[in-house]
Amino acid sequence: MMKEEYKIREMVENDVLAVVELVRSSFHGNYLIPSIYRGNGIDKFIINELNNPFSPYNYTVICKDEQVIGYTEFKLFKEDFTAFLNIVAICNEFKGKGLGRNIFDYCRSNFFQQGYQNIELDVYATNVIALKWYLNYGFIKTNLKSFLKLEVKSEKINDSEILINNYSQYISAKNTFGFYFIDVILRDTPYRLGIINNDLFIRGRFYIDLFPHINTIKTRLALKNIYFLGVEKQFDNFIEIDQIIRMKLKLK
Repeated sequence: MMKEEYKIREMVENDVLAVVELVRSSFHGNYLIPSIYRGNGIDKFIINELNNPFSPYNYTVICKDEQVIGYTEFKLFKEDFTAFLNIVAICNEFKGKGLGRNIFDYCRSNFFQQGYQNIELDVYATNVIALKWYLNYGFIKTNLKSFLKLEVKSEKINDSEILINNYSQYISAKNTFGFYFIDVILRDTPYRLGIINNDLFIRGRFYIDLFPHINTIKTRLALKNIYFLGVEKQFDNFIEIDQIIRMKLKLK
């Protein structure tokens, strides 16, 4: 049972900077690579969502004497009756006190009362403590994807075939938040690629037709690294960073 000095509540604007610092200090560096929480303007993004009356995000904090010591972020998919856990973080000095379970139980109860049927999340295969915790809680594994850093060779290609439909929006959002996406068109086929700071992310699908153009996009947009998160394909050169396990909990 949670001690009285700990209080769980909805996050407010004054919590945001502390929450961002908490998340960044709570995780192994590799775990944050594909996270928007390393975006230079993530605080501005969260504040916008706190003021969005139709936001799909749910932010909750746990405090001790008004100090934020724990945090969860869920994204809500009402059409699927699913709450997706993006982040759960506890301040390092307060880990091992059951506070992660306290804030998770609080959110789970609220979602169940609101009619949600499932909680889903992704966990790194190397994060054995978290994986064991979720399994003991009742989560089941549903799928597995690779997290790779790609080394893509330059190829002589026709750059005129590539269009980026949302470049102005991309530049504006990236300068503000530190992350966004680009909508690429190649021979009338659309592709969406994520960007966090100066890294490019290919998520979910392997775009075989677009792949020869990836290095050109990286160079022209002054990006640094290329990452792939999805079902592994045959790449010539890559570094396997980790595997990501999708898990699901049925609420009842």
